Amino acid sequence: MLNTTLNQAIICEILSHIRRGEIHYCHQLGFDESELSAIDNLTTQEIQDLSESHISFASIQVNHGTFWNLVEAVRENTRQRNIIDRALELGASSEMLNHRFGWSSAEVSARRKLLGIKEAMGRKRNATEEEEHLVWQLWNSHKDSLTQNVEQSEEGLDLLMFIAEESKVSLTEVSRLVSLWEKGNL
Repeated sequence: MLNTTLNQAIICEILSHIRRGEIHYCHQLGFDESELSAIDNLTTQEIQDLSESHISFASIQVNHGTFWNLVEAVRENTRQRNIIDRALELGASSEMLNHRFGWSSAEVSARRKLLGIKEAMGRKRNATEEEEHLVWQLWNSHKDSLTQNVEQSEEGLDLLMFIAEESKVSLTEVSRLVSLWEKGNL
């Protein structure tokens, strides 16, 4: 079964690249001119027979270093996506996600839709005086635990999300208030 699947994948890939004139790519896979010419001149039935052969004409070699690098990258992407999803659930604005993660407003909008988050148009409401006081208390009691800039670091974002969860104030508003306090404007 693996041989058949491997043969099918390679033949399909090679034919696709031959048709686009990307012969160099085919050479990188190990095919020479005569083999590429033979593949290009096969009938549909011959292509099917070659693809379904139980004898594999290629072998797979695993680059273990690259594999583990890709696994780590995939895990990091998942971790970052989980952070972004949490931030969106807590009311992060498009501007905030653009600043922190480089996401466009279209990406933010699409992700909100996938998560089922309804976002009202227009200005978001500011915190009430009571909410602002609660955010201030939470910020004041936890800000000294930060070792990095609250507006630039993942650690800072995590603290802002914690405060948003505890206070039930949107993450965007928590971030706005903390930014004002840090700048001494409030």
